[in-house]
Formats: sequence, C-alpha cells, structure tokens
Amino acid sequence: MVVASLFALPGMRRGYQRMAKWIDGIAGTLFAGFGIHLIISR
Repeated sequence: MVVASLFALPGMRRGYQRMAKWIDGIAGTLFAGFGIHLIISR
C-alpha cells in the first residue's frame, strides 16, 4: 500500500513516464536472462 501511494504522487508518475522505456527494457532483459538461466540449469 505504501509503494502504491508513493507511485501515485504526481512527481513520481512524471518520473516514471519519462523513464518508462528504459525501466521496461531493463526489466524485460532481467526477466529474459532469468528465464534463460532456468532453461539452461535444468
């Protein structure tokens, strides 16, 4: 609940909207890397 309230602030929303492509790209890369790691480790 605290995190949701924090990200609902206008300044945080603007910051996220400015950085959304980078944040999504980094998160996607991390998830893909983790998925590849799971596939290889089996």
